[in-house]
Amino acid sequence: TYPGPIGAVLTPQLAGMDAAKDDPNASLPYASSLCGACFDACPVKIDIPSLLVELRHQKTEQAGTTAESLAMKAAAAVMARPGLYTSAQRAAGLGRVIAGR
Repeated sequence: TYPGPIGAVLTPQLAGMDAAKDDPNASLPYASSLCGACFDACPVKIDIPSLLVELRHQKTEQAGTTAESLAMKAAAAVMARPGLYTSAQRAAGLGRVIAGR
């Protein structure tokens, strides 16, 4: 493994980011606040924050379940239609009243 911010980029790419929860490499792209200080300090100006964002994107794309994917597609379809979105909000409000919350 490589130390430092560049290690958070290189290690997952070289060793892989297994979907298993006990793989320490899978969490490396998330071990940064993305403040950009590493980019400012890098003598060769490697855009580490952008690389970490891309690794996070790749990880979330491969980790999604079918149920999660379907739920996101349904939410996107509802949110793309203002009338349907308003109806969904009303139904959710009614559900809260029925559930007593």
